[in-house]
Amino acid sequence: MTVETIKANLSSLPPDVLTNWVGAGLRVLRRWRAEKAAVAELARLDDRALRDIGVERHELRAILEAAILERERSKRRLELPGLL
Repeated sequence: MTVETIKANLSSLPPDVLTNWVGAGLRVLRRWRAEKAAVAELARLDDRALRDIGVERHELRAILEAAILERERSKRRLELPGLL
């Protein structure tokens, strides 16, 4: 596939489709970066500090993923109040 073919295919898409793709990609990137930063920050805590907040080291990623998903659901509920 040549660059010209790609440009032609992209230019034939409605603008909102391309915008949605880019927006979705940016959301995924932001989520990944936030999750990575949160895991790194919590990983710096020692086991005693983690126990103090009720978390075991092996649970970190699952807890953060659940928190991020819940935050995203809450945002969607705020953005679409009549569609619950």
